[in-house]
Amino acid sequence: MKKLVLAMLIIAVAMPAFASETRVWALGPMTAPFIEDDSNVFMWPATLAGYANLVTITAGYYDVVKYGDDRGYYDDYMTAKFGLTYGLGEDNKYGVFGIWWAEHTWGPNEMGAWAGPGGYTSFSEDVYNKFNLMWALAFETIDIGIRFERADEAYKGESAGVTFEDYISYTTLGLGLRWNLSDETLLDVAFDYTSVGYTYQDGGDEIIEADSKSIMAFRGRMFYEWTDVITWVPYFNYKMGTLSLQSNEEGFYDPDECWGMKGFQLDLGLAANINVNDDNLIIVGIEPYGLYKGEPADCGSDAETGDMQMTIFPGFVFGLESDVKDWLTFRAGCDKALLKTTYTGEAEGESYEEYYTWAPFNWYLGLGFHVSDFDIDLLLNNEVPFSMGYWLTGIQPGSYDTDDIGAPIGMISATYSF
Repeated sequence: MKKLVLAMLIIAVAMPAFASETRVWALGPMTAPFIEDDSNVFMWPATLAGYANLVTITAGYYDVVKYGDDRGYYDDYMTAKFGLTYGLGEDNKYGVFGIWWAEHTWGPNEMGAWAGPGGYTSFSEDVYNKFNLMWALAFETIDIGIRFERADEAYKGESAGVTFEDYISYTTLGLGLRWNLSDETLLDVAFDYTSVGYTYQDGGDEIIEADSKSIMAFRGRMFYEWTDVITWVPYFNYKMGTLSLQSNEEGFYDPDECWGMKGFQLDLGLAANINVNDDNLIIVGIEPYGLYKGEPADCGSDAETGDMQMTIFPGFVFGLESDVKDWLTFRAGCDKALLKTTYTGEAEGESYEEYYTWAPFNWYLGLGFHVSDFDIDLLLNNEVPFSMGYWLTGIQPGSYDTDDIGAPIGMISATYSF
């Protein structure tokens, strides 16, 4: 079974006019819930109301392993996302519309666990993206937003009376609310619902289809300006759902069984950003408790048994963002999580229990350039400070044994305002 880790770490950063996904990664990829920026409008749809008339471009190497001590961003898979937001009417009277073009949508099962026999889907793989649309409208004290995303792939053919079909889809509907509680307090709440579709027929009478097929998530955060120097950001997230497959007859999938996963995830966090001065921001955060619990989907008396529970107790983040020049920003971040994962179940008539305790550590480097109406952010390979001077050292990124691909830049984002 793939090692499962949910290192749900937290940090808060200042609220810049424009930011990017690359900036988030440079300060630590688990910072997204705590950052006010145009790249996490997908988590908080109502915030789109504050990001009209932008063109955003992000490209880079993405790692589908999102959690754990093997998490990274330097895989041999490059992809990109282009986005456009536009204000409708004078002073955005009719709201802000957003559309994004991307190659893929990642599956909603981030754990990738309990796929069926024969390597059938666990709903963690990527699927070609078709639509990613958003709209948000600002009122006097409340903003509302809605998001719709669709991704699917399909093949169907017939030959000599034999049918072949392979279909998979992800559909997400998100809703968000932003409420200005006071001059010092801003509240965000959001909900999203993701459903999956799946049909597989390999020339026989057996048809494998999605059985239980949805995941729901509720989340909230608050920006509280405690002093001119410190802003507190509490956050919570609750996610639950079941994703499974079932067959119409005996075969790989017995009708009395199903393969898939069900579970829930709870995250609680508190972060602060410390504005030392206009040019320097120190970021600290702690997740005092996080819990994920999952088990195979139970569809019949013969279904697989067992469960997995992972606890974060606690997690930490530290980050720094410094404006070295008017045109140059330096960023660095790290995260550390104290984790315990427990597996229990029954195999071949014997019960078992095993657990792991570990404490993964990750660190990141980035640069930001500000030129005219453009903000350009870079995520650096961690090896760059030690190998970019290869004309002196004889060492070049990627020229020695490493899990990374050796590219000096792992991700780049450009934001243009008009």
